[in-house]
Amino acid sequence: MDILSLVMLAIFGLASSVNASEDSISSATQSRYTCGIRKNYVVDLIHKGHSAVRGQWPWHAALFQGKVYKCGGTLIDQRHVLTSAHCVVVQRNRRPLAAGDVTIQLGKLDLDDDKDYVQIMNVSEIRIHEEFGTHINDIALLVLSSSVVYSDYVIPICIESIQTAKANDLEGRRGWTVGWGETEGGKLSKVLKTAQMPVVNNTVCVQSDSQLYGRFISDKVFCAGDQNGTSVCRGDSGGGMYSLAGDQWELRGIVSFAGYKSETASCDTMRYVVFTNVASYYHWIKWKTGALVDENASAPKRKSERSEYRAG
Repeated sequence: MDILSLVMLAIFGLASSVNASEDSISSATQSRYTCGIRKNYVVDLIHKGHSAVRGQWPWHAALFQGKVYKCGGTLIDQRHVLTSAHCVVVQRNRRPLAAGDVTIQLGKLDLDDDKDYVQIMNVSEIRIHEEFGTHINDIALLVLSSSVVYSDYVIPICIESIQTAKANDLEGRRGWTVGWGETEGGKLSKVLKTAQMPVVNNTVCVQSDSQLYGRFISDKVFCAGDQNGTSVCRGDSGGGMYSLAGDQWELRGIVSFAGYKSETASCDTMRYVVFTNVASYYHWIKWKTGALVDENASAPKRKSERSEYRAG
């Protein structure tokens, strides 16, 4: 082997060693972060809605269509965000938005904030539940074009522990919701807001307004609220309800819909909020992320694809 070849081999070996070291450092850095555990100490939370602080909800995502903020979302791993299906469809035909028109921003506190700790991620694919309909199966998975970098301000929430959750295990417990949704003034909040609300029995929810809730309540959703003015509104859809289990936060719900005052065209914060029950979709989520591979399992089919709905 000549001298030039030896030199090139040495350079290649050095470069490979550097890249391997960088990968090791990156992996080690990412391993410092555990789902559902915040790195920053925050002040005690209060019952009424109030402004969040940076790092308080590091899994909460802002979903933009073009340059316009549209909904919330929740980071569940380095490449996937959960949100409501109605946030990412064209309303007139319920087809997914073009993935290239959607971006996800993480680590954000103020809607106008574009500091270097805010990660702006492109979306490569939008996966909507196959049987999504008005207030039914209102869940979608967004695949990010690249992996997020975990930091004190960007950490995924846990979902693994909810796979064995019982349908009514949340009743009577209080969960936390966050978002930039409309405030009392009818405009989006510039600063991320957070509020706490209790989960109520589905029967109680339906009895409170059978016309609003009766057609949509099942074990795949749950209702929550104090009926005291602390609630969610337009712009909060797609965001999560977070519950603390031991020392880790879990994603238990996704904001789907709430009451509406037609006479004032405003949100009715005295009514319950309906959340998609994430535990009911655990296997769908794992299947859509590619983490669940079962050759005997098949994707849920649209009604038109089922034999009982086919003509003839």
